[in-house]
Amino acid sequence: MAAPGPNTTGQPNTSYYTLGRGKVYFAPLVNSKPGGYRELGNCPEFTMTIESEKLEHQSSQGGLKVIDKEVIIATKLNVSFNCDELSFDNQSLFFSGTQVAAPTNPAIAGFADYNMITDVVKGRWYDIVNAAGVRAYDVESASVTVQKTPATAMVLGTDYLLDLEFGRIFFLTTGIVIVDGDEIDVTLAADALAKPIYEVQALTQTNIIGALKFIGSNAANNDKMTEYQIHQISLKPEGDFSGISDEFTQMGFTGAAESNPTGGGAGSPLMTIRTHDNA
Repeated sequence: MAAPGPNTTGQPNTSYYTLGRGKVYFAPLVNSKPGGYRELGNCPEFTMTIESEKLEHQSSQGGLKVIDKEVIIATKLNVSFNCDELSFDNQSLFFSGTQVAAPTNPAIAGFADYNMITDVVKGRWYDIVNAAGVRAYDVESASVTVQKTPATAMVLGTDYLLDLEFGRIFFLTTGIVIVDGDEIDVTLAADALAKPIYEVQALTQTNIIGALKFIGSNAANNDKMTEYQIHQISLKPEGDFSGISDEFTQMGFTGAAESNPTGGGAGSPLMTIRTHDNA
């Protein structure tokens, strides 16, 4: 079978028929050169589109004008792809955000009794927060003590419910210990095994610029591979994020290749296509 490189025979060869598969990688630019590439995971779609802007000249020497010269004056390489692995790395790209070092989960150290809610409304959910306003996650029911101020005990399941995973309290409308407007004290015992918190601060970046690599694999020819290296691209999130759907959620991206002679060399400032003789 032929390699995916040049066809040196001058004859048609079905080995060049392509059924596209592949992997997509993205890297930040460091001094205009790509840093470490991160695989974006499964991408069901990846498309490159060429746009050409043409200047036409028409001859006026006859009764019917005809085009006697056509010159391409500009080309543009557009890229679009979808990925369906909702890692926080990918979500930070889609929501134009930044992954940050999240605060330590307050459930680990716990906190002493304090007046967490000053004006409660029954039938509502309240986040469990420490005195600094930091959310607690992955709490244990035995670690949470909820009281009406001052020191009036409340009963889990009768007066309130707990969302243990996301650290929330719901005050039942059927509870009789409190009325709307009461103050609530909360104590959270320390739990060294409480899970850490991860955080993306969304909509904090105006441009997502980096290098994009697509390594295509031809399923119609023994998975012969070709690398498409875009030396600089400005990615833009595109389309819907389906929080509720009967289909797998996907995140869409579009972008245009930008000139980067430092990353690709003066002879190939936009994109380089490479393969090797892996016949």
